[in-house]
Amino acid sequence: MKVKKDWESYCTLAYTILKSAIKYWGNPSFYRPITRVFYITVFDCGMPNPTGLISENALNNKLAKKKTVSDHYLSPQFICRMIMDNSNVYLQDYDKFKDLFWLATQTIVVTQQENDNLAALTENDGLNYNVKVPTDKKYNHLGIKLYKRPDGTNRWANSVPVDGYKLEVPEELLDYEKQFLVDQS
Repeated sequence: MKVKKDWESYCTLAYTILKSAIKYWGNPSFYRPITRVFYITVFDCGMPNPTGLISENALNNKLAKKKTVSDHYLSPQFICRMIMDNSNVYLQDYDKFKDLFWLATQTIVVTQQENDNLAALTENDGLNYNVKVPTDKKYNHLGIKLYKRPDGTNRWANSVPVDGYKLEVPEELLDYEKQFLVDQS
């Protein structure tokens, strides 16, 4: 018998691990290992929360039966950093943590090159974290045009452009992110 992945089990495990790891958070040598644990639980829970969005280039790849990848557009490692820096909020209230974990599982289908370009908009050496473009502006910054399947269909061939679409980004994430923004002028 095969057991179906349950994202909430991964969420509960991530919560438990991060609560136990909080005592290490002030030590920079633990920043990357702790944020990777969160990322791995988000990644391994089976992508339960697709946005239904796809980039124009990925749509062309799909139709040509070429490779695409799923981008966690909210950067789970950065979300973990926010959680750990605000453990008094997110590690004291499981429901708040669960809501954030669920948002972290959201994905957008993109090409591998687009995923690499999106990843390059942040720098993380384990100690220093630099954000070159705010999360809610990354796709526009790179000129990535988004498409969405109309409601009621699961075929990418029926996708339509979503001009002016605003990605769901929690305000507290955008506020937290400001301290990591680097001047791009």
